[in-house]
Amino acid sequence: MNFGACPYCDQLMGMFCVPNRTPAYAKVQCSQCGKDVWYRFSRVDPQAWRVEDFEQQYTVDEAMHTITRKEAV
Repeated sequence: MNFGACPYCDQLMGMFCVPNRTPAYAKVQCSQCGKDVWYRFSRVDPQAWRVEDFEQQYTVDEAMHTITRKEAV
């Protein structure tokens, strides 16, 4: 299980089951403030981002179901 704090309101978003293959990413909704948050499910280093912060660092291709880290400039 992962426990996540919302990067918007700092409240506990909830408990998330960790998938078999990690790391895995998903856009989840905070149960406290209702905002969407990108979440990395991981057994070692789970993390949550504000949507705009995540999209600055990663490219999300919903058609191909891929997420790739953008290269630092």
